Amino acid sequence: MKRLFTTRILFVCLQLFLFGTQVHAAGFLKNWINTSGGSWFDPNNWSPNAVPTNGDAVTITNNGTYTVYAPTGQVTCSVFTIGGASGKQTFLYGSTAGFSKLFVTNSTIQANGILTVTNQGMYGSLLVQSGGELVFNAPGGLGMQIYGLFLTNQGTVTCVDSTVSGGDTIITNTGLWQITGTGGTGQVVVYPYCPRPVRPKHL
Repeated sequence: MKRLFTTRILFVCLQLFLFGTQVHAAGFLKNWINTSGGSWFDPNNWSPNAVPTNGDAVTITNNGTYTVYAPTGQVTCSVFTIGGASGKQTFLYGSTAGFSKLFVTNSTIQANGILTVTNQGMYGSLLVQSGGELVFNAPGGLGMQIYGLFLTNQGTVTCVDSTVSGGDTIITNTGLWQITGTGGTGQVVVYPYCPRPVRPKHL
């Protein structure tokens, strides 16, 4: 029994080592360094000196009050974290390029971090921690989609002059939701989550 137990431990450790190697090979950690703010697409704003690409993990966590802008072009990264120890760190996403919904994977808005989405919407998985903010703000009351969004809110979500709609969406809320608008333009419509039916097995 002791030998079998040791073998299993070694097998698990080997799996973790291989998994870690694959993650490292798939992307890099990119840190925002310009505490005056600026364009997401300027490589000089990042360390290492390159714009994040698909598979990279991104942090916008340096202290200070500044805004990272992505008004055009496609933002691609695997994971991002927004929010430092002091100040306000804002990522303003409004890209109109191609399929421009913002894709997030196991991403986090920490205290002092703000993610503002002004176009199309978003999908993926996102945690808004206490003190963090997620803002939907579409000019002119344009519609946004959050289909396929798995959102856990412990902070604040604000919908400003926007119609936000979603399906196959799971929202876990223990924080604050604010819906504001003029002329009836602020609203959130979420359709029930409908998992795919399981086909019965024939015995």
